[in-house]
Amino acid sequence: MRRATKVHSSRAAAAAPAPSGPLPVPHTVHPETVYFADQLRAIFRLRESSLRREIRAGRLRFARVGGRYLFTGRMVLDWLAVCERRAKRGTNRKLTPADANHHDNGQDGD
Repeated sequence: MRRATKVHSSRAAAAAPAPSGPLPVPHTVHPETVYFADQLRAIFRLRESSLRREIRAGRLRFARVGGRYLFTGRMVLDWLAVCERRAKRGTNRKLTPADANHHDNGQDGD
């Protein structure tokens, strides 16, 4: 009879996928809707620094009113279009839920 080997908790944690929790409810961005920065961060599950980086890089337009950053749905849709990535040629692989949770900057490292 084989004896069960004990797996250290650190190895088990590394091997097990991180719990992703419940899937977020899909959000439809309407061009005429106005969003606050905290709403965009929540919808797209972004860190504050990520949103600031997109603004600094000029990819995400904004309006500043009363010291608050405001974004119209049109600005958000334009931002998503600018950041769109296309699959590389010859990629036949189907996307998995793990791919959707992976934050890839889309750069090849060239």
